[in-house]
Amino acid sequence: MRGRALAAVLSALLLAAPALAQQGAYFHKKFDGAIGDKLKFSMDLKNVDGVISGTYRYAGKKSELYLKGKAAPDGTLVMDEQIAFNPTVTGRLRAVLRDGSLQGNWQSPDGAKTLPLVAHQTSEIIIPPKKALLAGAVGKYRLSSIEGFGGANTMWDLSRDSKGRWSGNQSSISSGTRQGGDLGLSRSDEKLLASTLVEVLPDLSVRLAAGGKVLLTVPFREDGMEYGLTEAFDDSLKALSPKTTVWNEQLYLLAQKNTTFYRSLYTALLDDQTARVLLRYSVVNASFELTIKPGSCCDNAVLTFVRSH
Repeated sequence: MRGRALAAVLSALLLAAPALAQQGAYFHKKFDGAIGDKLKFSMDLKNVDGVISGTYRYAGKKSELYLKGKAAPDGTLVMDEQIAFNPTVTGRLRAVLRDGSLQGNWQSPDGAKTLPLVAHQTSEIIIPPKKALLAGAVGKYRLSSIEGFGGANTMWDLSRDSKGRWSGNQSSISSGTRQGGDLGLSRSDEKLLASTLVEVLPDLSVRLAAGGKVLLTVPFREDGMEYGLTEAFDDSLKALSPKTTVWNEQLYLLAQKNTTFYRSLYTALLDDQTARVLLRYSVVNASFELTIKPGSCCDNAVLTFVRSH
């Protein structure tokens, strides 16, 4: 009897394994399906540490409905449905995700109406382990663009064209109207921009260089990121920690305070205070993004690097 009981337990665990894997593991999947007999839809879902977010849209409709909820240990997804910019819950979806299929139901907020829900996975963004991601990213990435904000109303952007030439403009609000003009880059500015790059080395460390000088080196850490902050990077990234690896298709490499290099980059930031620096790699776009925030308010610059060919 004890042998049979143990076999039954092991069998139950094996059957549950595909569902249990859904709770904590990151995924980004797209589905096509239907609610009831006639309401066909397309759906985009992300799971980040058991928190579900996404959208879905009924066939023939332009507007999307927003979804948020949780993945339970048994593989069940429970999500509230909302209209954009409206906190009112307009419906609740409860379904089990297993083997690329969603099966469950949609229920009205008052529970008076319930319709069956069935959907099938159409695509998925696969996120390899960190080591494999960086191994595939070995090479040089040239600075491609800079976008920045200074204070509450000043904006600037710089970009490199297909021939490697840089140009930029800035604008600010004056007397109630936005006025702009050319940044007027000097030859030394252009030379500095052209020399700024991110490089993934064969040992999977990542370094940032500008003007022939190495400004940052990030050693390879398989179990997380280089993290040196005592506060959140910003309001939208409060969940970052030394254990963060991939989030929203971004591989996070470094988040720290730094005073040694940010003024060496052409960011149009004038403050001398310590900057918070965030370096990440976009899995989908195969590009690097360096965000620099020198203050606690609005100043920031985002530098994008694309692979050299």
